[in-house]
Amino acid sequence: MTMSRTETLYGGEDLPPLGKAEIILVVPFHNEEQILPQFIDSLKANQTSAEKIYILGINHRSEDKSEEVLRIATHGYVATGIVHEDQVIASVGIPRQRGLETAFDLVRKNSRRKTIVGSIDADSIVSPHFFEEAERFLDTEHDFLLFPTRNDQRQFLECIGMQKDEASVNAALYALVGVDWLKYQLRALLLNAGAIETRGSGGYFFTAEGYAKAHGHKAVYSADGTIVTGESNAVGIRAKRNRATAIVSSYLNTASPRRIFKSLRTSTDGYVLASGGKTFESIANNQELPILGCAQWEQWFQKMIYGAIRTFVIKAIAYEVVPELQANIQIPELYELLEAAKAIYETTMFVADEKDAIGSRAYISVFGQAYESLGGIKQSTLTQKLLLQLPDKENLIQWAQDISLVIEPQRNLR
Repeated sequence: MTMSRTETLYGGEDLPPLGKAEIILVVPFHNEEQILPQFIDSLKANQTSAEKIYILGINHRSEDKSEEVLRIATHGYVATGIVHEDQVIASVGIPRQRGLETAFDLVRKNSRRKTIVGSIDADSIVSPHFFEEAERFLDTEHDFLLFPTRNDQRQFLECIGMQKDEASVNAALYALVGVDWLKYQLRALLLNAGAIETRGSGGYFFTAEGYAKAHGHKAVYSADGTIVTGESNAVGIRAKRNRATAIVSSYLNTASPRRIFKSLRTSTDGYVLASGGKTFESIANNQELPILGCAQWEQWFQKMIYGAIRTFVIKAIAYEVVPELQANIQIPELYELLEAAKAIYETTMFVADEKDAIGSRAYISVFGQAYESLGGIKQSTLTQKLLLQLPDKENLIQWAQDISLVIEPQRNLR
């Protein structure tokens, strides 16, 4: 029987040997021909010896020249292996899962030295210290290396500059950069509290021991069998429950905001809310920037602020770091919301993989009950106090234009 390309490459039999590589980077991609060059340029800006690095590309049904671009542009590393993942996608995590399984299979079969495996999205831009930090991580006893992340502010500023009038420009600034600023602070609080937040867009590395504590990378299912979102976060959630430890780099990686732009154009970010929770719908690499009116931007801003609160609270209870977070939160309403969510979480009966999946209906329900318990006045007060955290227009633009390799977040919320 003739084996498919996926089956042949899946176990690593036809992949190039590891050689002296100590770092394997898994890069899933789908029709990224136009985007890959900037990602690869950011890899090449790293000074780490190329003979220590093995690039493992996961080609998910690409119809362009992404694979050729990746092979040519990454010449000089120990090797660039390509795995073809041809399954009709049911979760954006499936190509990454295939890549990580293949990478650790390579490690088990071929490496006589400590080797770490990382993953990052192909539309990201990594820090010039990305591989240097991975080398530093190699010399520790920790299980995970995590990176702070924000969206590509250049694209946000370009989109803001395209708006038709001053009111729309100002509204777009807060809807895009302002919300991203707030999310950056909230992510930093989670990381500092001990959350092992494994995000494809931000990039992360882990050891074989960390991979085992996470029970691998796999799709997560609701009780009705629906694949729900959050399979990357589930890696860190499971690992933390098994007492994995992590270090957090100071150096910033940059994510693509294309899913945000897509949701502004189409009212969906590639996901839909199904019976079991948030589940995958489609993927598109369209970079078209939206032009909206002031009222639309303001509506989006309010929606995203609520979304930022919900995601923060769900991650706080999923990673079980509520007490650590509360030590750095001086907004009484947010403190109370976290306390209520934690109490409901502790009495919730999770089924299937729901406790691992931040997109599950179970977590959405826990947050909804906790938020409702605040009452309308405290909900409004919480939103207003978070808005007061935002920098003014001038400082927000300055933050967006900051190209520093390290951007310090706020250490608490008042």
